[in-house]
Order: sequence, then structure tokens, then C-alpha cells
Amino acid sequence: MSMSISEIKEATAYYSQLSKPSLIAVILEHIVDKEKLERETWRQATLLERKTDDLVGEKIRYDMLLQQRDDLLDWNQELLRAQRDGGQDAADALEQSTNAGADADADADALSNDSEPQTQHADTAADSKPAVGTPAPPSKKRKASSSAERSLVVCTQCYGRDLACDSGTPCASCAATNRACRRKQCSAWTNGAYPCQREDCKFAHAEDGYTNAFDISAANWAKQKKKRNKAKKMKLAGVWE
Repeated sequence: MSMSISEIKEATAYYSQLSKPSLIAVILEHIVDKEKLERETWRQATLLERKTDDLVGEKIRYDMLLQQRDDLLDWNQELLRAQRDGGQDAADALEQSTNAGADADADADALSNDSEPQTQHADTAADSKPAVGTPAPPSKKRKASSSAERSLVVCTQCYGRDLACDSGTPCASCAATNRACRRKQCSAWTNGAYPCQREDCKFAHAEDGYTNAFDISAANWAKQKKKRNKAKKMKLAGVWE
């Protein structure tokens, strides 16, 4: 800070009035004050440096916490996505099962309304038996059901009604002849997962003949395998089971 001329004159007059010992005392006092000021400045600088180090450490810890939070959020999102996908798969399976049951019920109602009962066929066959000595009429082969009738009949019911399936043969033969049946099939079979592992599966299976519900237990699996092998042998021999 610069001093004016008047201030310099006043300071000169003041110091000129002091004796030599007094002047030395004033100079020493200024030196001591300067040392105090330097020590205080150094102390404040040291404190500021320590605070800076603490702030840097806090910044590092804060960044680590942010990274941990981001990792946790990513993990939670992956978990929720997996749970949502699993729940969607279960919902799809339930919807398929419900649709299959509704289709089977609709087909059963249509068949009961459009087809004659088997008992009536049996009574008619007994009444129409020719008298003794009368030549029997030529036998007629069973005709395949019409396209309109087949569109209303699923394999389980057309086998029970002894009607022709889409392939023109009884439904029990569809698997043996490797023909496509008009029925709902288990998605595990159609997707290539063989065999289906669900014991309560209500869908038809590729080699299940005419039965919709399929017991996949170990004992019954061996029984079904033996039955399929027998059907194949009978097919080769030209005899249907």
C-alpha cells in the first residue's frame, strides 16, 4: 500500500523523535509481528491442504457408492426381467391349456349334436340282421367323414365314435402312420423337447395315440413305449390295434 507525502512526513517526524533504543524496539516489534503473520499463514495453508485431502477422499468414497448403487440397480433390473419373462411363460402355458380345454369342449358339444350315439348304431345293426337263408348284402366299407364333419371332430372323440380321422384311418393309427392329427398337441413336443416332463400336462402328445391326458411317470412311460413298439409291429404286419 503506497503512502502519501504527508503520511511519510508524519512517520519521519515520529521516528526522529524516538531515541535509539525505542526505535530498535519498534523495529523488533514489527519483525515479531511479521513472524507471527508467517506462522499463521503457514498454519492456515496446512489446514487448507488437509481439508482438500479430506474432500478428495470423500469424493472417491462417493464415486464408489454411486458405482455400487448402479451395479445394484442393474442387478435388480435383470432379476425383475427374469421374473417377468418367467411369469409370461407361465401365463402363456396357462392360456394354451385354457384354449385347449375350450376347443375340446366345443368339439365335444358339436359332435354330440351332429353325430348319432354308438348305442343306436348297435341296436340298428341287431335289428337289421338278415333272416336265415337270405343272402347277406355286400359289405360296405366305412367312408371317411366329410370335411365339414372332420372340422368339428378332434382325434380323441372321432376314435371313440369310430369315425374317420383326417388321414382316413381310425385315430389310433395316426401316430403309427405318422399322419397329422386334428388335435391340440403339447408345445414341448412340437418345440422338440422330448419327452414332456409335466405329469399334469393336458395336451395331446405326438405318440400318444388317441389319449389326450398323458401320464409321463417312469412306470407308465415304459408301458407306453412298449405299447408304441407293439403298434409299430402290428403296422408292419398290416394289422391295426
